[in-house]
Amino acid sequence: QSVLQSGRPDNDILLYWPIHDFWQQPGDRLLPHFNVHSRGWFEAQPIGKTAKHLWNRGYAFDYVSDRQLATAKAGKSGTIRLPGSSYGVVVVPPCDCMPALTLQNLISLARAGATVGFESHLPKDSPGFANLEKQRAKFKRALREVKLGPATGKFQEAKIGNGRVLVGELESALAGADVAREAMFDHAGLMCLRRAYDNGHDYFIANRGEQEIDDWITLARRGHSVVLMDGLSGRVGAGELRPGADGKAQVHVQLAPGQSVVLRMLAQKHVDGPVWADWRLAGSPGEIKGTWRVEFIAGGPTLPRSIQTDQLASWTEFGGAEAQRFAGTARYSIAFDAPDASVKQWLLDFGKVCQSLRVRLNGRDWGTLIMPPFRVVVDEMKPTSNLLEVEVTNVSANRIRDLDRRGVKWKNFHDINFVNLNYKPFDASEWPLYDSGLLGPVTVAAIAP
Repeated sequence: QSVLQSGRPDNDILLYWPIHDFWQQPGDRLLPHFNVHSRGWFEAQPIGKTAKHLWNRGYAFDYVSDRQLATAKAGKSGTIRLPGSSYGVVVVPPCDCMPALTLQNLISLARAGATVGFESHLPKDSPGFANLEKQRAKFKRALREVKLGPATGKFQEAKIGNGRVLVGELESALAGADVAREAMFDHAGLMCLRRAYDNGHDYFIANRGEQEIDDWITLARRGHSVVLMDGLSGRVGAGELRPGADGKAQVHVQLAPGQSVVLRMLAQKHVDGPVWADWRLAGSPGEIKGTWRVEFIAGGPTLPRSIQTDQLASWTEFGGAEAQRFAGTARYSIAFDAPDASVKQWLLDFGKVCQSLRVRLNGRDWGTLIMPPFRVVVDEMKPTSNLLEVEVTNVSANRIRDLDRRGVKWKNFHDINFVNLNYKPFDASEWPLYDSGLLGPVTVAAIAP
């Protein structure tokens, strides 16, 4: 959050939201609603499809309205300036209706040197009935300024003043406008957010897929050096940059499913300091087996009894009714021997955890993990009798479920009270039980020196 709240936005595209097409859509609903909890009304519109395509292909964009476009100014080198940021192009998704003033503003930006792209086709008419003939006349006069030339590939171009208007297939037009995309989005599940600051660019990169990423990725921004930062552990190190086939910078990332990293690109400065080291396993992981002692140490409504188990599972399965309604923390402990006393570093992987955990090995705290991957690298392991203690905290869903099933009045709000997603009275009594605790498997693997 510190990184993403600093600097300034670094998005290339202003994506126009043709709200008048939505308002004028055919149907018998005079007041179409923008529902917060469902996205069908947005995704069914052309802008929804365009936005999804841009995101999936790694193009960075911000939405812009008619009113915001009225304040946009053309900057140096064809940029488009709005308070707080500048952009390389305005993209208009397929739309039929556009206010004459908005079309005039877009053409004025082009005349001053900006690039405006219309996906598929130009707008066809001015919206609404207020001063319709007058607005239509303004709309048509503005549209006549766009004199498209012959198709160049999959788009047409019109020169207007110092800028241009592009009409046609979206990505072809963006390539014609020299708008770069983040190619890392080609890796299934990999995504990023990008910020700019005076000395370079920051990337927040996350693996939201199901497969580990261990590869070189190409960046749309150039830099002289790079620093990688892990926000969960605090680990920081200088990364390795290399030029890609197209001359763009590439950096190596190793991200498990659910893992993220902050990458800081420095435009001019060279980084001196510890090197960011990716790790490699020296062998196959082995499961830590034996008898786990499970003690419920904090939470409520009451603390379930302690148990011992040889098989890890949700505590809702083996702890009885008290464990099924419990929200809080349980401590799992087990003693185990190191598979190889000569190994210096080990990877402890806790598998599935519901929902967060704190790790201690032989009395030393190795951190708190709040999201996957639930694993830590340790470098202090004895040949025998290592004591592993894991404190796992679940979410409060099972306790809320129990309160509503027993009719306990716990929703003590006097203004709006609780509603569900459909704005009906909130009731969790029919919720399923949520898995809780350490589900594993817990494995240990040697890390190659």
